[in-house]
Amino acid sequence: MNPLYIANYLIFSIFFTLLIMEIGAALLALLSYSNYREKLRRYLLPIWEVNGTFAAFYLVNFEATYPTLLGLAGTIYVLPLLLAGAAFILRSVFLVYAEVIGAGESEQKYMRLYAVCTLVMSFFAISVLGSGLSGIGINVAANSAELLPLILSPFNLLLFLGMVLIAAFLSINYFEVGGRMKYGTPAVFAAIATILLGISQYAPSLFAGIIANIYLLAISLAILAVTLVLQLRKNRYANHLSILWLIMSINLLGIANYPSIFGSQSMLQYVASSAGALPLLVITTVGGAAVALSLAVLIYVSYIRKDVAY
Repeated sequence: MNPLYIANYLIFSIFFTLLIMEIGAALLALLSYSNYREKLRRYLLPIWEVNGTFAAFYLVNFEATYPTLLGLAGTIYVLPLLLAGAAFILRSVFLVYAEVIGAGESEQKYMRLYAVCTLVMSFFAISVLGSGLSGIGINVAANSAELLPLILSPFNLLLFLGMVLIAAFLSINYFEVGGRMKYGTPAVFAAIATILLGISQYAPSLFAGIIANIYLLAISLAILAVTLVLQLRKNRYANHLSILWLIMSINLLGIANYPSIFGSQSMLQYVASSAGALPLLVITTVGGAAVALSLAVLIYVSYIRKDVAY
């Protein structure tokens, strides 16, 4: 297995987990901001810039790892990416407005607008991801895509629903929403069932990879089971293990999908030449480790240490 593929996927898994966490925070901000205001602000205000940093780092690494693929993806997915980018800008603006204006009805209004923009941005981003996995809605040979079939394909809708359910599970746990076992556990199992249904029906190469490496699914479910047991015992580390579960599960999915892209093509035809592979791998590993370590320190200082103090 190509080490550059693994390194790039690891960076992607951390970035995508942060995106899923933000979807969960957006759901809570949309549905019950006044009840969880302090917890949401404590999470969103330090972390929102980190998401952008990780996104930028991932894109730079993606371009270096797959030199010809970023331009191709940019051409094919130009419309959904532009829409996601516009929603990202608005999401950041409304979050800043909410912080500047302070507590009150206006803050709630801007936080709800932030939440809507975050969900819209995530929908288009996950649509691009789903199309990249399945190849639905695009014509690689013609460098073109049909917007509506791409974003409204059954696979993309199932994938987005599954990600929202995982986001709800993480949000329920992380922000300690009442009835965590009552609501969080059904949400995460519904998410797994929804995603596997979509993969089995619309991404056959990925489904074949999962079947061929069924132990990867077993590992993911085992980590999830440990998470739920710790949660049942009200162990505070269950919240952090749930995030680790998602990061590991995304990487296990990447291993099962190797080396497919666009449903039937191989990522290896786009990977960087062997001459530059070793320096790129070293830079990716060192840079990724530095960003991940910074994120870990931020999480510890902002959340874990404060939890212990409380």
